[in-house]
Amino acid sequence: MKIFQHIRIPAVWAVVAAVLAVSSCEDPREEEAKFLVNRQTQDSTFEMAPEGGDFPLYVECDAEWNYTFKTQVNWLSVKNQQVNSNSWMLTLTAPEHSGNTPRSVVLVFTSGERVREVTVQQTPEDPIIQVTVPGAYGVDGGDRVYERSETQISRLTDGDRFYFSLLYPADVRAVTVSVPSALEAGTSVPLGYKVVEKDRTLVMTEYTAAKVLKIKEPYVWLKVSDTVYFVIKK
Repeated sequence: MKIFQHIRIPAVWAVVAAVLAVSSCEDPREEEAKFLVNRQTQDSTFEMAPEGGDFPLYVECDAEWNYTFKTQVNWLSVKNQQVNSNSWMLTLTAPEHSGNTPRSVVLVFTSGERVREVTVQQTPEDPIIQVTVPGAYGVDGGDRVYERSETQISRLTDGDRFYFSLLYPADVRAVTVSVPSALEAGTSVPLGYKVVEKDRTLVMTEYTAAKVLKIKEPYVWLKVSDTVYFVIKK
């Protein structure tokens, strides 16, 4: 004959067991998540645009915190503004980077024993941006650029395509660059290049990926490679 014995567990021990079970399921990163810099719980990198300007960097912390430059630089300034009880926005300000090599600095954030490092980087503008004469450079048949006395400019939007042309009336020649009508700096787009003289097509090339380096009205800089690039007016 089997005898089953019921054992009563005091209510207090049941509560303790429940608390321990909940504690064991807590995310061990919860404490870390209370000190976020650049929305990260670890070291991170912050990229600044070559043209400079003001850029926000956010800090979230549940205790006192501070920051310092690992090495002092004269090209970056920081302004601190509290958003609410445990959030701050740091405004990083830098001028246009007109040098030839990337520059960077490390900001060290501390709160008690917690440390976060943010590397702020700024890459100089591509040298192609210095070219302001509209035209096609490094292309088949040689450079085709705007010359005031010999060239006219035509600009046409047709649906989702934009056509920029250099017209040479004396030669009855047209050099046309076609790109999507909607362009955004930093993206890559398909680009068509065509040279027509009278009724003959001399050059017709389709580039699958031309990077939109910069848009500054009315100019747009598009780069296929270090040697093949286009400057158009939109």
